[in-house]
Amino acid sequence: MTRQLVLGLILVTSAAQAGIWPFKKEKVHKSAASPAVDSKAVAQPAQGFDSVYTQGTVAMIPQLTPGKLDLSDRQTLRFQFGKPVWSLPYKKISSIEVYDKFPPELFKMPFVHKKKRVFTLHFESERGKQRVEFEMGLEAAASVLPLLEERSGRVAFVEGQKDAESAWTDRYWKTAANAHKWEEAASGNAKVMTASKEE
Repeated sequence: MTRQLVLGLILVTSAAQAGIWPFKKEKVHKSAASPAVDSKAVAQPAQGFDSVYTQGTVAMIPQLTPGKLDLSDRQTLRFQFGKPVWSLPYKKISSIEVYDKFPPELFKMPFVHKKKRVFTLHFESERGKQRVEFEMGLEAAASVLPLLEERSGRVAFVEGQKDAESAWTDRYWKTAANAHKWEEAASGNAKVMTASKEE
């Protein structure tokens, strides 16, 4: 009797593990267990250069709004601030102005208040002459300016730059193309130093 009972328990256990009726297991569909993620539904991060829209005539962008200045498209500039995106065709840009913004001396703190570069873009629209102003760090500005000039076909006016044909980077980096200007500047400085000593 004991052998039959043990044998019966073994058979019942085997049947349950094999999924034989009435112990049939329900099939779990992969789609229900782990639903597929729609790549289109995932929000893509904004690309571009970190910048701040400081002021201008574009009503849809509040002043002092941070965002991404995207110059990846060769036809249109884009500024994304959160979900909204403002765009401007490069061909509408009439002029580019660049100047440096220094932190107030009174509150100047190293590694906290850093010098910024400001880009003012003048352009034409249905409402007439418009402008936007973007502020960004020096590293980003070093990449933004040549892209803006190339895509818009405009030569930027850089504050403090006497020669309109020279690049603003000539003031900071000596290259083969601008070596003669650095030599002229060095020669001029040497003459000034000599004259001051003679006096």
